[in-house]
Amino acid sequence: MSIKSRLGRTPSVAIAAVLVLGSIVMLSATRAGAHHVARPTENLSPSGQVVIVTINAIQGDGKASLDPRARELARGLRERPLASDGNYYAPDVVIVNESSAIRIAALRDKLNKVFVASAPTAIPLSRYEVFGDPADAKAKFLVNVNSIDESAGAYETWGDDCKSDRLYQMAHLAEQDSGSAFTVAGIHFFKNYREFLLPADCRERNIDRLRLELADEAGPAVVGGDFNRRATTIERECDPTEASTTLPWWNSMTAPGIDGSYSDAVRTWHQSSGLSLADEWSHEGRNQTLLCEGTTTYRRSRIDYLFVNEEAEILEAHSDHPGWAGPTPGTVVCDPLHPYCKYSDHRFVWARVAIPPPPQE
Repeated sequence: MSIKSRLGRTPSVAIAAVLVLGSIVMLSATRAGAHHVARPTENLSPSGQVVIVTINAIQGDGKASLDPRARELARGLRERPLASDGNYYAPDVVIVNESSAIRIAALRDKLNKVFVASAPTAIPLSRYEVFGDPADAKAKFLVNVNSIDESAGAYETWGDDCKSDRLYQMAHLAEQDSGSAFTVAGIHFFKNYREFLLPADCRERNIDRLRLELADEAGPAVVGGDFNRRATTIERECDPTEASTTLPWWNSMTAPGIDGSYSDAVRTWHQSSGLSLADEWSHEGRNQTLLCEGTTTYRRSRIDYLFVNEEAEILEAHSDHPGWAGPTPGTVVCDPLHPYCKYSDHRFVWARVAIPPPPQE
């Protein structure tokens, strides 16, 4: 059968059609690869180190997009970030906000699908399980049980100091290889307590309560979550190095106290390295607004944090940059084949932290 009899076209037109079709296929393949890069070789954190991630995983925007966006978040956690030493270390603990018990279990399953074994007969290097309160706590924990010993772990919850029906929690865990114990706490403060006719200082009161809860915990501790406030008085667009005056809530979180002192991991690492914080924002607003430099666009702010106490050492800390974000506010790096690569209106924040070995008996 001739080309003409099959396609109803002359051979030259048919060949042109084949070439165009081939170009479309190649372009689609190129676009498909533009977002999902080859996954780096997976490693567990070196002995005495842990990688902690915090993410506000809000994924609903009126569309049936929960599953695709959760899948994109899982892929993002597997494909990035690379550490400054060039290696990829699987997250040891992921603090997840805006996730129900059903959704945190679904995200766990998606993580376990992307963290697969290197060979059909091999055991996966990483495997994630939900730890702590999976239902009522606002911030939930996913733990890599192949690197973290959670068998003897414990957790506890407490209520928001101004709105007690919102629960926060902390987990007591240990790194398997070194036996080093550490504490992780997860929070998600309200954006505006005044909306509930509550005192304006509720954020500061909650930080005092958080520090009080941590006071009885010896050893390294990391606090992560959505604090719903930037650190400084001036917006990121006019203060990319965060040189302006810090806000009272941030001062309360980093001030010396009965539980020692805490450092803002991303800010501390970048400023000590002489780097700008312009790309370390963690949230993009859903509506355009007038910014400090006179433009009207989507505000990008650093409102998700990891705070590390003085018993641990910050080796590095970053936001997921560029992650899903395009260079211009309101744009994304998604392609038509992956429309949900914007896994949330937040980007995850991660830190690699060194924790001391347990005391010798």
